[in-house]
Amino acid sequence: MSNKLERFTQRARQVLAFAQEEAERMQHSHIGTEHLLLGLIREKSGVGGRVLSELGLEVLPVRQIAKRRTAAAKTSGPSRLELSPNTKRVLERAVGEARRMGHDYIGTEHLLLGLVHQNAGTAIDVLKELGISAEQIRRQTRRVLEEGPSQTPRSQERAYSLALLGFGNVGRALASLLKSKRDELREKYGIEWKITGVASRRIGWLAKPDGFEVDALLSGSYQSSITTSNIQDWLEASRADVLFENSSMNPHTGQPAIDYIRAALELGVHTVTANKGPVVYAYHELRDLAMAKGKRFLFEATVMGGAPIFSLFREALPAANLKRFRGILNSTTNLIITEMENGLSFDQAVKKAQELGIAETDPSFDVDGWDATVKVSALATVLMDVPIKPQDVQREGIRALAPEIVQAARAEGRPYKLVCQAERGDDGQVTASVRPAQVPLNDPLASVRGASSIIQFQMDTIYGLTLSEQDPDALTTAYGPLADFITIARTEASAR
Repeated sequence: MSNKLERFTQRARQVLAFAQEEAERMQHSHIGTEHLLLGLIREKSGVGGRVLSELGLEVLPVRQIAKRRTAAAKTSGPSRLELSPNTKRVLERAVGEARRMGHDYIGTEHLLLGLVHQNAGTAIDVLKELGISAEQIRRQTRRVLEEGPSQTPRSQERAYSLALLGFGNVGRALASLLKSKRDELREKYGIEWKITGVASRRIGWLAKPDGFEVDALLSGSYQSSITTSNIQDWLEASRADVLFENSSMNPHTGQPAIDYIRAALELGVHTVTANKGPVVYAYHELRDLAMAKGKRFLFEATVMGGAPIFSLFREALPAANLKRFRGILNSTTNLIITEMENGLSFDQAVKKAQELGIAETDPSFDVDGWDATVKVSALATVLMDVPIKPQDVQREGIRALAPEIVQAARAEGRPYKLVCQAERGDDGQVTASVRPAQVPLNDPLASVRGASSIIQFQMDTIYGLTLSEQDPDALTTAYGPLADFITIARTEASAR
């Protein structure tokens, strides 16, 4: 066997990694053909995964049948996982299939053909129980291969199944934005998509592998073909390629969003979140897990909605070390201060923010400085690579600012703002704070009024860089996840 023929493609290696995960999940002492079959189903982008998907195979029923047929094979203690004799023969036959087809690589199509050529093992028993023959798989594989990359429409080459966890204002805005940008995504970026999973506390875990109608989702009609009970089964039932995690934030622990994202990455699903909690409490863990799985963990919308803060540093500012940032990061408090300057009382200003849909029914999270504090923590953790928790940030809200105080400050040319900042000292330590402060009129922060936001960065190479966002809404926040989705598609396209 030549060295060339021994070379497995990245997708084939991913199948083998998934197979090992399945064996561990079932507590088996070996990697059998049933685990290899599940690995092929889970690796959806390769030829093998496409063939099995088109034949209607799904992870959950295959896993259930495999568990029933292999109950006696379970082991109660940890052991070194090895390939079963049947699985070893499948890999040998996969090499033979690659040689026969004149290919200098071993891909998922060769693994699948080797599996049915072997015609022995639990996987074959599972396929027979599901009414799928070896000849059906061979015929479908030939058809997919005959299409060839040059004959396959670009949109089919980059078609994504999307799962939306959390379907409130941001989730609904994202679905609407995806719909309005469908033609642009296809024509400009070669991206096709369908929403195959929707979940929230109110509607449960709903999956529809052939895709939900977006208009029906937005009108509150959830024509689900599958209802599951946990995130792992939901992601598998929806055959998700990308998870958009938009659940409510827990500012004290980041849970359960951290567990949701961890589960998705473990299953090989790209993850995009607008939730600051996972970034603040588990950024390094989730970043490293995503890298290990060859997936992306992105979160552009967590600070200033759609403004490109994290992608700016990730892609456009190499070797620029952040020393300090300061800004206005909470729309609600800035609007309240502006309206008090205009003559409203604190309570009246809060009510106006609520009527505009900017403030929550209970505005405490904003007016007491927690939202801004979590954003400072996220920025410092990612951009300065220092895991600062919200409890480490000096925090003071705006409750003590009476209308007469902010009006007098504006009149004297030193208006109040809820200033967010972090700075790295000469000793490498980072200090951070969120507190009301007066700023001079020539300070860029002074001119930011209403629900707008601003942030200034000072680096070792660029001494002043400012980003601002004018009066954001749910659509603005939804743009962040959309931009992250395009980043994921571009990354995958460049890796092909």
